Amino acid sequence: MKSTCIILAAVIGSFLLSCSNKESENNTEANAESVEEPFLLAKNFRSEATIIVDSEDEEWIGKFDNMTLVNDIFEKIYDSTLTPYDLLNNKIAIEEIKLIEYSLDTTFIEDFETGDLQETVVEESLERDEITKIFLREDWYYDKENFNIRKEVVSITLTTKKFDLEGNFLGYRALFVVYMNGKKPEVSGNLVN
Repeated sequence: MKSTCIILAAVIGSFLLSCSNKESENNTEANAESVEEPFLLAKNFRSEATIIVDSEDEEWIGKFDNMTLVNDIFEKIYDSTLTPYDLLNNKIAIEEIKLIEYSLDTTFIEDFETGDLQETVVEESLERDEITKIFLREDWYYDKENFNIRKEVVSITLTTKKFDLEGNFLGYRALFVVYMNGKKPEVSGNLVN
């Protein structure tokens, strides 16, 4: 008799446990259905960031490890895991990126006294720490339920400062664009990144 009661109690217990698990599964499914997907708040939103921050400004602007980002972008271009583009979304060959970093060329410059053309060697190089600002395109996802915004970078444009012959700052010179998160250039009427 005792063993029959134990068996009966075990059967009833497992039945109740089974019902409880099904109810829990149904509640989980209902909760999963009620969770809203993040809303696309901004698509291809353009922003810019100065990536070299003076130490006295770090307290209110924040720190940015610019060389890690810049070096990693160049490494990924050189090992062909990242494709650089110009502002019109044309692919740029690795050889052209190497020429951005260093080029040696011969040109002719006029001697003002004699009027003769003198052959001159022109050496141009880019120090990576001269890349001081990036322009970003981002998609922003807004989670209303949790009051949260998640940004996803679509592309980064690396730039350097541009100066006139007197050393006056003119603006920024775009070097190239890279796409993040497996994104590629989109075909649209707005060609400029």
